Amino acid sequence: MAKISELSDGGSLQSTDFLIAVRSGGNVKVQADGNLSLGTVTADGLTVDGDATLQTSGGTILTLGSTDTGVIAGDVYGSIHFDTADTSNPGTAGRIEVTASGSSAHGIMDFYTTFSGTQYNRLK
Repeated sequence: MAKISELSDGGSLQSTDFLIAVRSGGNVKVQADGNLSLGTVTADGLTVDGDATLQTSGGTILTLGSTDTGVIAGDVYGSIHFDTADTSNPGTAGRIEVTASGSSAHGIMDFYTTFSGTQYNRLK
């Protein structure tokens, strides 16, 4: 059920805002200026079409992690891909990746770039 109402966090809506309130307490607010405000998001995947800015007053932390409880050497903890949709050469132009170096929480950070369709490890 969607409705327009006051925000549960004490904020208020402007007449040009649109709010979807979810029964479990989560809110999605689309503001008149086009900004989208979300509560906690749990999703199998998230795609943002356009620029994204993460900011807080106390410093911003972006956490990438695996829920795998049986880590072995070579498992990927997290990866950031820099993709291009260029019609002559689409795909990942580069990536930063952290993999497990063993069965403990030790990680190896690798930086890759792509040349002629092949990714090369440029820095370990």
